[in-house]
Amino acid sequence: ADFIVSDSKYLKTILNVFINGKEALHSHFSNDEIKNINQWNPTILNKEHLVIPSTENTLNIIGCIDGELLTEHLTFKYEDIFNSDGSLKNGFDKIVVVNRYISATPVVGIIKGVNLNQGAFGGTIAHDSHNIIICGHNDEDIINVFNLLNEYKGGIAISLNDNSMGLPLPIGGLMTSEDALTVAAKYNQLQSFAKEILGSTLKAPFMTLSFMALLVIPELKIGDKGMFNITKFDFVPFENK
Repeated sequence: ADFIVSDSKYLKTILNVFINGKEALHSHFSNDEIKNINQWNPTILNKEHLVIPSTENTLNIIGCIDGELLTEHLTFKYEDIFNSDGSLKNGFDKIVVVNRYISATPVVGIIKGVNLNQGAFGGTIAHDSHNIIICGHNDEDIINVFNLLNEYKGGIAISLNDNSMGLPLPIGGLMTSEDALTVAAKYNQLQSFAKEILGSTLKAPFMTLSFMALLVIPELKIGDKGMFNITKFDFVPFENK
């Protein structure tokens, strides 16, 4: 006979599988505590890293397209992006990548299309190297998101006016031993906050941000060594001098 053995009538956990009366599989699930395997040694992000000096040269920026992995390679003048006081105009946000494995200089760029009104969000799910990636409308909240991710040693996080919250992902900065329902509820809460409170017009802000570091998908992406245009197969300077 073919049958399974479960710990309950709801088949919550399959203990054994029998085929033709012989055991084909014994449960490989373990209740042992999971070790948090991780490598974490980023440069501590500060406001000096985020400074973008005024310039008369045009700037290369990422054009984010909602629901797409593809991006646009756009160029804008400094005064098109920044107000006279140095704050970002609506429609533009800073995007930051910090190597989480070794101490290295953070990379800062500009992204159009996320459309934050305030705050910042980010995480360590950043295909394919899974470094720290943060998008924010002001430097203070970008720093706050970094600090929370640094405390977690990986995860996703959000900040508004010094109020930060997140979801720790201590296993490689990608996974957690928490149950699926708890993780899903927290993720949905963070995503709703990014859209409804921070103002992002993206359907899935965290998922979209995670692909902004995937250099092999056109047209312009950002990694821990700078911005890269796969069509030209070359790194692109932030400022066109």
